[in-house]
Amino acid sequence: MKIINKSIEMIAQTSTNGTIKPLRFRITENEALQVVFIKRVVIAENIRVGNSVARRYLCDIDVNGMMRKCEIVYVLDQMIWYLYKM
Repeated sequence: MKIINKSIEMIAQTSTNGTIKPLRFRITENEALQVVFIKRVVIAENIRVGNSVARRYLCDIDVNGMMRKCEIVYVLDQMIWYLYKM
């Protein structure tokens, strides 16, 4: 996987116990918006990013009909989503 490290717009589902499940995200590439659907979350774990706690998701995604893997990070105290690797 290649390191991207770009901020993204995310649509996620939150359960009553606080579990966050990412569903799809939107990223700007070459001044165009691209919507990427998350097919499956493989791993979800807490990590440290500097002094912040973040949630890391390893996902299977659908990009133009092709299945790929990506790593998405949600920084909890900043409430920002990043596409870290793809």
